[in-house]
Amino acid sequence: MINLHTLVLASAFVLATPFAAQPVMAMNTTDTALDYTKIDDVAKALSTGKFTELHSHFNSKMAGAVSADQLKTLWEQITGQVGPLQKTEVKSAELAILHFEKANLRLLLGNDASGKISGLLIQPDEDPAKVDPVPALTAADPITEQPIEFNAPNAPKIFGTLTLPKNVKNPPAVVLIHGSGAHDRYETVFTNRPFLDISRGLAKQGIAVLSYDKRTLTHAKTIDITKLTLDQETTDDGAAAAKFLQTNKNVNGKRVFVLGHSQGGMVIPLILQRDAQIRGGIIFASPAGHLIDVLPHQNRTVLGDAVNTDAGKAHLKMIDDSIRTIRDPKADPKAIVLGQPVSYWKSIDAVNPALNAKQTKQPMLVVQGGKDFQVIKQDWEGWEKHAKTKATPLTFKLYPELNHLGMKSLGKPGMEDYKDPRHVDPQLISDIAAWIKAQR
Repeated sequence: MINLHTLVLASAFVLATPFAAQPVMAMNTTDTALDYTKIDDVAKALSTGKFTELHSHFNSKMAGAVSADQLKTLWEQITGQVGPLQKTEVKSAELAILHFEKANLRLLLGNDASGKISGLLIQPDEDPAKVDPVPALTAADPITEQPIEFNAPNAPKIFGTLTLPKNVKNPPAVVLIHGSGAHDRYETVFTNRPFLDISRGLAKQGIAVLSYDKRTLTHAKTIDITKLTLDQETTDDGAAAAKFLQTNKNVNGKRVFVLGHSQGGMVIPLILQRDAQIRGGIIFASPAGHLIDVLPHQNRTVLGDAVNTDAGKAHLKMIDDSIRTIRDPKADPKAIVLGQPVSYWKSIDAVNPALNAKQTKQPMLVVQGGKDFQVIKQDWEGWEKHAKTKATPLTFKLYPELNHLGMKSLGKPGMEDYKDPRHVDPQLISDIAAWIKAQR
């Protein structure tokens, strides 16, 4: 969904393990021996610059995935954006909330049977406990929900929800494909659940919807981040979900669509090219060109007033340097840049959505909010320019007041605009429904 890790706010070292509760601890910088099986001591090592010592407690797989110098660079990237670490709130042996000067992030820690560190992850603090429970459906609702699971390439089963309209025989169906990050089936961002809104909104208009938990969420422990690609993270599972719907008795398998949000929208043309039986695609808030080219603008927006400070300038230089590294043909594929291996970024940089769309036969709908700071005006213009050269019609809808989540913008800077509880714009959902119904 929302490219949080590309904003560096979620610089992930290596995928970690589950979690589950204890007190807030102010940072104690006393130089005593640290216990690297304890998450607060791991946080203390990071904040006091003991990267080599911390690295010596990684197991062989972790040590091979990230060096002590890369660990240092990742930490400096994070603190350059959110300020110094002020205290650590330990939730469990595997989870702590890191309270920085400007934001809170989550630290996830995994240890193997020998006590060595087997997983380490830093991500935005989007605690599910802070989000209201999903409203339950009642017998009076015109829709139903059922749990589903399907197979995907080189992965355990993918789990999700199929939302169905009542009293509609053989409805058209659409798969929802997330943006970047380890998203759940609702694409939860802070207190908002855009995919829940879209699923229930479309179902109430006679369209079945499949949403699922990303493999990077459900199967994080089994993923080798050094081998992760965009296909493995996003494309493969979206295509597999469409295949699942094509044989599902509850829907019209000949009228299956795919809807991708943000990074998920980038791969819609690729999924359509893989499977000519998919009827069409919806590209929601996705860049027209290479995602990496959007990073400098995104980070300037996130920095806000700090953009012209020494720290802000250093951060933007780091982004520019990282992009050069990613595009350097001699770069080490395993080198960690912006929280991910170079090989992962190269798999993303190989995708050019507008160019890929030229090679796609099925119809597509492109929708975007005018207040989207992540996918900017130039991208919208890029899609519109592309429409003039595309044999298969692309339909365009621009919503001047909506943000990257398809919700009415409150005018707050950067990611602050995502924090207040809201819902996806009903008109956006209705327009998507009308377009799907028109594709016969």
